[in-house]
Amino acid sequence: MGSISCKDRTKALYKILFHELPVITLEIIKKNDEWKNDFKKLRELSIVLGNATWRWTKIQIISFLISGFAYTLFHFLHV
Repeated sequence: MGSISCKDRTKALYKILFHELPVITLEIIKKNDEWKNDFKKLRELSIVLGNATWRWTKIQIISFLISGFAYTLFHFLHV
């Protein structure tokens, strides 16, 4: 799939929040082979969202550490 850009991650999040995702049931699988396209789309979406989750979690951790450091620094400078 290659490198996943910020634009790809944002598009994937938008799709999840505001669009209806394809549903794959056992009946659909038994009837025809068209479910393979839907499965491929869902798989690609899950890869992008997995990447986004790790990226955004890392950003949150770094932000939390920076805010803790800034709070500590502020506290010691103004005591």
